[in-house]
Amino acid sequence: YKLTGIRKYYETAKANLDYVWPRSKSDDLGGGLWWRIDNQSKNACVNCPGVIAACLIGEISGEESYFEEAKAVMEWMVRTLAEEEIGKVYDCINLKGEINKWSSTYNQGTYIGGNMLLYFHYKDEVYKNRAAAAASCQGRLFPFVEHTFGNKGRVRAAAESQFSCRPVHSAPPRAQFAVYIIHINTSFGTMIAGFPGFLNRF
Repeated sequence: YKLTGIRKYYETAKANLDYVWPRSKSDDLGGGLWWRIDNQSKNACVNCPGVIAACLIGEISGEESYFEEAKAVMEWMVRTLAEEEIGKVYDCINLKGEINKWSSTYNQGTYIGGNMLLYFHYKDEVYKNRAAAAASCQGRLFPFVEHTFGNKGRVRAAAESQFSCRPVHSAPPRAQFAVYIIHINTSFGTMIAGFPGFLNRF
């Protein structure tokens, strides 16, 4: 919709978000959104994209309630599935309160994206700083040029051993990460070290 101005795209997006949000939101495990309808875990791969979707609908609709919902979910993410200071994002928490502590490209990317969209709306530096920490952490977890384009096995083994993380080699997760790195670049006026080569070769 933002590219074309065709109203049906916005209406479809809003209708879907309005349908799934109340179904997935709960106070179990302290807040956040369920991953699936069996309600067995709450995952970063749902909560961070949920924040992004709510922010985009809020931006277009002008309804502040979407930003408030997005903010609440992101605060849950920070309390539950992220190490705010170092920027590492964990995968999920199950009904027993057990956290799966491996990290992945797409979760780092959408965490960055959610925080940057909240920053653009609220102008609160805490969101931008969270995004920058997550981007820097991503660079430490997965050395981009080597991980993405060569010596994958060695880098993957080292990452999984040292950081309990899972590098993702497919293009869509890397694209999610790249999109939100560009948001950081625009906001800070500088590209975080090491990422221009990744973006140029992506």
